[in-house]
Amino acid sequence: MALLNFLYKDEAFIASLYAQIFHGKLIQVAMEQADTKTLGKEMGAGVTVVSGKIQGGETTHAARTDTIDPHDAVTLDVLSHLSTMCVEEDRATPSSIVMLGGGLFLIPYELRKIIVDVGFEANQAQFLRSLGSIPDKKNKNKILEYAKKRCVGEPEEIRFFFCSDSGIWYWGTLQKQYIIALMETLQLTYGVEPIPVSMMAVYLGDMWKNTGQATTDPADLPVGMVRCMNGLTSMTNTVFATGVTDIRGSLAPVTLSQNITGTQAS
Repeated sequence: MALLNFLYKDEAFIASLYAQIFHGKLIQVAMEQADTKTLGKEMGAGVTVVSGKIQGGETTHAARTDTIDPHDAVTLDVLSHLSTMCVEEDRATPSSIVMLGGGLFLIPYELRKIIVDVGFEANQAQFLRSLGSIPDKKNKNKILEYAKKRCVGEPEEIRFFFCSDSGIWYWGTLQKQYIIALMETLQLTYGVEPIPVSMMAVYLGDMWKNTGQATTDPADLPVGMVRCMNGLTSMTNTVFATGVTDIRGSLAPVTLSQNITGTQAS
């Protein structure tokens, strides 16, 4: 029997999928056991006995209910269903379900702040050129600062880079409340080496390719700003993965796990 060590489970997403697949969410499993006990009793005086003794039948029933916590049953049921929907990595399109093996790199918040500074030094000139329709330097700087915070993310977010077994790189964000404490200690154990994991994930799509075109029409400015900021995010995330010049896209992991192997006793 294959066992899994779950390092990460997006429990809210899994619960939603389970409810849709199986028309409800499994809460608990109750099992009732009934024990029957017969008490033997000799009859007293005044009873005519033909031969031997008369045994009076007095039966009591003791019922016990065991409540079983299904724990990972919901997750395994959902993964089993999703596995039938998985597509090959090279055929993945936005919203596809993929099952990938590979190495995981976690980027903590403090490290992200340092590397984003490096990324901005390399890319902010191109970003500012793309915002050519904003003449006010003060406003440009405000937009730069906002874009920078967006690239760094929030302290409770855990950014990751993932290199699949086929050598393709991805990036994404993990929700900290669903990650086990062991994950962060694993990163220390492996150091600069990737954490070997299996990942069931939703492929969110290719990285935004920045065209570098400036926005000229004020009416197009909001769209242009989003386009430029997505381009800057892509460039900065590429800087995150040192030595990697091409990151295919982003993933939203459903689960991260490691196989538990061993020999079953006979």
